[in-house]
Amino acid sequence: MKPGRPAGSSLSRQLAGSTMVLAGRRVIVQAMSMIGTAIIARALGVDSFGQLSSALAAYWLAASASDFGFSLVLGRDLAAHPDGRGRLLRASYRVGVLWSLAPAAALVVLSFASGVTSTRGLVLLVLAPSLVVGGLSGARQVFLALYETRRLAAIDLIVNAVQLGAIVVIAALGGGAVAVAVAISACAIANDAFVAFTALRLVDSVRAARADCLAFLRRALPLGLVSIMSSVYFTVDLVLLGWLVSGSELGSYAAATKVLSLLVVLPLMLMSAALPAVSSSVPDPQALRALAIRLLHWLAAVGLPVCVGAAIFARPLVRVAFGPGFEAAVPLVRILSLAAAITLLSNLLGTLLIARSIVRPMLLQNGAALVFNVVGNLLLVPIYGVTASAWLTVATELIVCGGALYVLRGSLGLGSVAGVGARPVVAVAGLAATGLALGSWPVLGVPAAIGVFLVLLVTLGAWPVELQPFRRHEGGS
Repeated sequence: MKPGRPAGSSLSRQLAGSTMVLAGRRVIVQAMSMIGTAIIARALGVDSFGQLSSALAAYWLAASASDFGFSLVLGRDLAAHPDGRGRLLRASYRVGVLWSLAPAAALVVLSFASGVTSTRGLVLLVLAPSLVVGGLSGARQVFLALYETRRLAAIDLIVNAVQLGAIVVIAALGGGAVAVAVAISACAIANDAFVAFTALRLVDSVRAARADCLAFLRRALPLGLVSIMSSVYFTVDLVLLGWLVSGSELGSYAAATKVLSLLVVLPLMLMSAALPAVSSSVPDPQALRALAIRLLHWLAAVGLPVCVGAAIFARPLVRVAFGPGFEAAVPLVRILSLAAAITLLSNLLGTLLIARSIVRPMLLQNGAALVFNVVGNLLLVPIYGVTASAWLTVATELIVCGGALYVLRGSLGLGSVAGVGARPVVAVAGLAATGLALGSWPVLGVPAAIGVFLVLLVTLGAWPVELQPFRRHEGGS
């Protein structure tokens, strides 16, 4: 058996253990993020918060261009070629850092186009340097491929704790959006650099030749286009709205998209952790289908209830997270929660396509989604406001998800997929019914809805056995 590749059912247990560590880390990191967001939103107010969020959306788009699919290719190749991990990692570093100079320069140009002395322009300028170091971000795939997620979690938690502390100090001193951007940029640089250095110590010392770098770039090009399209259609609305709507509308939509970003963290994290395991299962169609069904079960049991809960309890969620002045974000959160629920499935399907190197259909569907989203925002937002942008996000996710389902229709086994999600969906329905009945009293409704969901989950046996600690311990290797 090849090192770093578990055999048989131990593969799902290894993946479950890795995912549980990542999930625990992500819960803590997102709790820190929400605390930081609440502090920033209250300190800056609706207008300034909207300007900061619009600049950050442009930054994340540039960051996705900086990665350009390198992480996806590295995650797939590390699983498929365990004997050449050192060479693969070093090739990704050289290609990634050189490539990231272009999006960093683009962010500087956008800064001047926005007015380099304006809040948005200064924020973009401050964030640009972190994009160059972001070219090393593929290093995270090493920890996932080797199931060394505890080390990655420790680094992320330390850096995010420092970032939260810096934001608290900035708010206490009355600092503005630019000071917040300085803290975000500095912590991003520290995180990526430390992760990259640690990853080098986990692989062999074989250096990458120029041919290795060119081969890596060729493999990354198609996935890079897919990755950029995906990131653009998902976040371009917030960038465009900076020029299409008023400051208060922008701030409300920025708050709603912040909730959306938190809701999609789970599927993104799970699929990132699963990519090496899925890639290693590609030669065995039955094993690949079984793993896909397990992953969907996890998403239905853990991700779907969070999306439904956010939609039902949107009002208290917005009130607690962002404070007064953000009431207009409540209906937007409800709409975007639907988009998040669709994303659960579309991310799984996208991972299966990447692992099987089915890239052309992804280019077509993501290109169609991108054009639809951009044109829709330009045409409809001036008439219907930010609500149109929220519904366009839902429609865009349906396009991507529907296209992936069509491509995989013959190999996915839709009957088995539907069957595995039935029991978690019943438990989620109980959560929804309880939440709707008690929605006017969130102090009572939230714990009651969670309690009903957990009771149904246990009663129906709907919790994935791989995510039960004692089961993983009994079968662990």
